[in-house]
Amino acid sequence: MWNDREREIVELLRIIKLQNRLVLRALFQLGFNLKQLEDQMAYDYSKLEAELARNTEVDESASLLLTRLTEQIKKLADEIAGMDPAAAQAKINEFADNLASRNDALSAAVAANTPSAPPA
Repeated sequence: MWNDREREIVELLRIIKLQNRLVLRALFQLGFNLKQLEDQMAYDYSKLEAELARNTEVDESASLLLTRLTEQIKKLADEIAGMDPAAAQAKINEFADNLASRNDALSAAVAANTPSAPPA
């Protein structure tokens, strides 16, 4: 049979074996969690970021376009105030024709998926 010293060594070896199992289980879990994080970090967001930037540019261009159009309409209203009706109508028609040509250019640019310069 074993003496006391041998029993202590066997008990220590049993404890070490249990601790090793716990450490291996923890390392396995840690490795699994790291793999999940690596997979998530591996996603390529560059295309999404580029489209977001492009969308922001389009939104800002549209906002600028509407702001300038509003300014031009207010300017037209100020110009025709006090004019005789025929001259005022001619000015409105000129503005509408100019706007139509810009709309045609913008429609063509949208259809071609290319940028269009906002009205000056």
